[in-house]
Amino acid sequence: MNQFMITSRAQWYYTWSPSSVGYQTLEFVPMLWRESQVSDWERSINNTISYQHVTHALGFNEPEQSAQSKLSTADGASL
Repeated sequence: MNQFMITSRAQWYYTWSPSSVGYQTLEFVPMLWRESQVSDWERSINNTISYQHVTHALGFNEPEQSAQSKLSTADGASL
């Protein structure tokens, strides 16, 4: 992250989770990666949004892959 900060070319980052690593000068984009993270998402997202000024979120990486989110489109939309 420091290398990206030095170049001033990065504007945002994600961590494959709803938790940031605390870089206040970059926009953090939380990710709800898979269904097992829902409780973590609900627990941390309000705090993350308030101090990181979150304006976007990512959801369910590669839902068709069993090693990734592994969700049907209906389940993803429901969550």
